[in-house]
Order: sequence, then C-alpha cells, then structure tokens
Amino acid sequence: MKFLVILIASIALCVGNAIPLVPGDNSHYIEGESRYIWMPDGEGVPHRIDLEEPMDAALQNSRNGANNQYWLYTRQNPNNAQILIDGNANSVWNSNYDGRKPLKVMVHGWNSNGNFIEWLFNTAGGNWNNVHLIGFSLGAHVVGSAGRQAGGRSARITGLDPAGPLWIGNSNALNSNAGQYVEVIHTDGGLLGIFTPIGDADFYPNGGRYPQPGCSSSSCSHSRSILLFASSVRTNHFQGRLCDDINQAQNMQCTGRVFNMGNGIVTKRGSGIYGLTTGSSWPY
Repeated sequence: MKFLVILIASIALCVGNAIPLVPGDNSHYIEGESRYIWMPDGEGVPHRIDLEEPMDAALQNSRNGANNQYWLYTRQNPNNAQILIDGNANSVWNSNYDGRKPLKVMVHGWNSNGNFIEWLFNTAGGNWNNVHLIGFSLGAHVVGSAGRQAGGRSARITGLDPAGPLWIGNSNALNSNAGQYVEVIHTDGGLLGIFTPIGDADFYPNGGRYPQPGCSSSSCSHSRSILLFASSVRTNHFQGRLCDDINQAQNMQCTGRVFNMGNGIVTKRGSGIYGLTTGSSWPY
C-alpha cells in the first residue's frame, strides 16, 4: 500500500512537471502544480515558460523605468507614433499631446507606470478623471499597480484576461481598488488568465474559459479578450447579463439585467458578474 501511494504521488509530480510539446496548448496546465506553460508574446507567438525558473538578478538590477518609451497616437497621428520619454519635457511639448483631452494608456502583456502619468500631467497638464488604463495579461496587473500608485484616481481601468499563473492571491494583482471603476474581461480563466472576479464588474464571454469560439488553443482564447474589447470600442454591441454567481457565468446561465461589456466610455460605472455569448469571428 505504501508503494502504491508513493507511486501515485510520483506520477502526479511527473504530470505537474511535464514539458508541454505543442505550442500554445495549455490543456496540461493545473494551477499551483504545473511548472511549464505556453505564454503568447506581443505578436501572439507562444513561448514555453518555466514558472520555477530563478529570477535573473543581473537583468532585474539593470531595469530602469526611465528607459521606457511611451508611444503617443492621436487623431493627428493615428498611424505613426510620437515617442514620449519619461523626464524629457521636450518629447511631450513637441508632440500632439493635449492635457485637455481624454487619455487612454494601453499596456500589452508579457515580453512586450503611474509615475510617468503623474510626470506627464505635471509637464503638460491632464486630469485623472479623463484617464482610462487598459492592460492585457501581465499588462493588466501593470495598470493595476499604476492605478494604485496614483491613489485609485484613474477614472477607469480595463483588464483584458489578467494573467493567472503566479498571480492568484497576489496582493500586487489588479483589483477593484486600482481605479474609480475597474472592469475585467475573462476569456482564458484557469489557464493563462485569472478566473475569479477581481474587478468592480467582471465579464465572462462564452463562460470565460478556453476554448473561446473559433479558438483551438489557450493562447488564442487568452488573446481573444483584446479583439472583443477592440470590437466593443467600435460598436458597443456586447450585452452582458447579470449572474447570481460565477457558476452561472461559467455555464452561460445568466438572465439578470443588461450591462454592456467593454466600450471606450471613460465615465462608465457598474458592478457585478456578467455572462454573454459572442461569435467566432470579427466583430464577434
């Protein structure tokens, strides 16, 4: 009997540490047990990540936020970014930045802060009530940190399938204290994304998990949150239904009041868990 128990434990350990071979396939992943996971980069290309790999101390020590570049797009330059550099006032004064207008700050995910926004406002004006922070995957936690650093003054924060591995229960993760209104769109919950509600309003399109319609990989489902949000900004057509609990959301059984998912309205406010269904191709 002791041999059987040890054998079962050994098999479980091997499964948890098994190296996944099919790029983007995270069907093996078990939260808190699996060591490896496929994580898409900014171009959607999956990379195999070792969650137990020690931090590179030299890289960590070399990081300097002052080296970050911020790409500014306005109606005057919709296709070609103007580069804003933290601490370089001329980069702002010589750009199309206008502190009187709403500001959308977008942060992509892996391989892709609030101090910069404060500096930007002090340099060329701005108002936190006009700020909408948007982050995908790890970027969702970045904008959450930036929002808390600013005392939760940002008018709105949108988290697009916030990263799950190593972030569940993490005090630095995106939460409802990060802004005046925090909205989260879950599309790969339990794998690359967090499944539990963490915002003021949490939306679970198609159950909030893999596979999203038309997706054959976890990476695709994870990235679907970006496309759903982009589509909602253009047409504001996704109508969520209030759920009694997260189980209703997962099983797509929500029948409560309607509240639209996404859109670009900076003054948007709401709360609760919402479920909805979408299509498999643009505009979904």
